Amino acid sequence: MGKITALLIVFLIGFVSQISLATAQPPIDAYAPQLSIIYPPSPPNRYENNSLLLEVNVRLLEGSPKPSNFSYSLDGNPLIDLGNFTSTKTSYWAPYVFTLYVAKVTFENLSEGNHTLAVYADEMVNSRTFNVNSYYHPTVVKILSPTNQTYSDSVPLVFTVNLPIKAAYYYMYRGHEEVFENHFNGNITMDNLKEGNYVLHLYVTTENGNESASTSFSVSNNYTANIIPYAIVITLLIAVIFLVLYVYQLKRRIPKN
Repeated sequence: MGKITALLIVFLIGFVSQISLATAQPPIDAYAPQLSIIYPPSPPNRYENNSLLLEVNVRLLEGSPKPSNFSYSLDGNPLIDLGNFTSTKTSYWAPYVFTLYVAKVTFENLSEGNHTLAVYADEMVNSRTFNVNSYYHPTVVKILSPTNQTYSDSVPLVFTVNLPIKAAYYYMYRGHEEVFENHFNGNITMDNLKEGNYVLHLYVTTENGNESASTSFSVSNNYTANIIPYAIVITLLIAVIFLVLYVYQLKRRIPKN
């Protein structure tokens, strides 16, 4: 009975070790080989000019031969070789080391409308679509208030957008604590804020997509009360200076015996 128990314990230890080893090591095919289009990014994507960067990455296990048939086709046209590429070695998951091949091409004078891009490396294929629209203007957001200063418990949120607003919301952090989020469609006032340091993230949606902006500020409920002592000190200091100057001028006018 004791021998059987010992054998079971040894079997279980080996079984758990195999599970742990399998869990610790990721499947190789999740990392290489892999063909990725880094730019242009995934849809939806629109561009307001006719120039566009293409960036393609091929990830292979170290020691693998360089990618063959490394090429692209734009809008179904004949393949163009991506022969001018760079390579780097990176360890993503020890002890495995991967070689990353990077190719970049700039497209010029693209026509208006939709385009299709296909890239090839060995047996791998990837594709992407994008749109060129010279009348397209990306959303631009600028926060005018709050800025990096101290406020009382009421803080105005004032911002500008270059296009009509469809929706907007923000969320804030006070230190590491998430405060809340709020949905609105224009400038507002944030009331009853607790004392502390805040980081605000603003997100705005227009007909041409989403854009964000961030700012930081602090809140002190005694902010106004703290200003008064400083004002008193400054006023007294000015009064003392005038008094000293008056006494000095008065002494100069009195003739010496």
